[in-house]
Amino acid sequence: MSHQHETPAHQSTAQLAVDGGKTASAPTFQLKASAAQPVQAKSSRGPIQRQTAVQPPGQEFQDFMYHLHVLEQAAINDGWGFNQRLMAFRKIYYDGMAWDIIIPAGENVADRPPSWQNNPNAQASLAWMRQNQNKEIQINGVPVDIHHVFAGLDARQNPSNVDAVFANLSRNVEAATYVGDLGSVVGEYFVEAGDDISFAQFANHYNQSIGRRAWTNFGEADINSDVDAYAINLNTSLTLHQNLYNYYNVASQGQGYTKRFTNFARRTGLIDGANKLIQARVDELRNSVFIACQMYLAGEGYRNYRNDNAEGPHAMWFQHSFDTTPGNSWIPSFRYAFNNVVRWVVDLFVEDIMNRIKNE
Repeated sequence: MSHQHETPAHQSTAQLAVDGGKTASAPTFQLKASAAQPVQAKSSRGPIQRQTAVQPPGQEFQDFMYHLHVLEQAAINDGWGFNQRLMAFRKIYYDGMAWDIIIPAGENVADRPPSWQNNPNAQASLAWMRQNQNKEIQINGVPVDIHHVFAGLDARQNPSNVDAVFANLSRNVEAATYVGDLGSVVGEYFVEAGDDISFAQFANHYNQSIGRRAWTNFGEADINSDVDAYAINLNTSLTLHQNLYNYYNVASQGQGYTKRFTNFARRTGLIDGANKLIQARVDELRNSVFIACQMYLAGEGYRNYRNDNAEGPHAMWFQHSFDTTPGNSWIPSFRYAFNNVVRWVVDLFVEDIMNRIKNE
């Protein structure tokens, strides 16, 4: 997806004006030239980006960090603490009833510091953030949805379970990141199947064409963002700006983005200290994705779809996934198909992560 990129006219300013005319120095980036380019490697999901060498963070990231710095300094002057500021940044992009379920601590909390509404510099930076809220930022040669990172970090800082009417996830950070995204892939796999193939064929064989369409819900920027939400070592004694700078800076090799997949897998329990896959955790992940898929489809309103005359996988999903009629719910053939799709999606994700770890 292509986006228009806006470079602020005041980008080169060394001193940033914040509340009451106070100034704060904007950290500068020491960029090192690199001729290395990411190369394509294929997985069962499709082409993925591989980082062949350390690259500078990039101009898009610098633009974003400029506005982050302006807004964060204004919030600090308002007396807002680290977690309050992180939540305020998350709410620029991800807010509303669904997010109050995922991160209950954010319910009935002020969306933004006062200075974001009355300080001209903060207002300009907030407008820039909103204008670019759907933008994937290129950081070190790969796309990152930085706003998705904020959502994961906010859930990390405000841990809770996720309670829905019909399902429950014990870790909200999973719902806000990779488990929620994998659940959407499973749901879209059924949706994208239509009714053009037999249910038996659908239930027993992973379909590459259907899979490619379903995985568009979980692209490269989403994967990097979900992983970074776990891999970033948050230090609440520093600013959010400095935490991101430390993680994405070329000098942070070993603990920063160059080991993002290894650190993600260890912190989620997918691998042990020797980078060996822990199968029990994979089984647990399948159960969580099973629940996340139901939440996703309910949230999208798909359960209102009914076509009792159709017999393909698309119709089978809507007829039985939320059917509470005694004796009709979770018929064996549907349970079999659902379990297979969850297993295929989770196993492809795990395979992808393990391959990326080998390249770090």
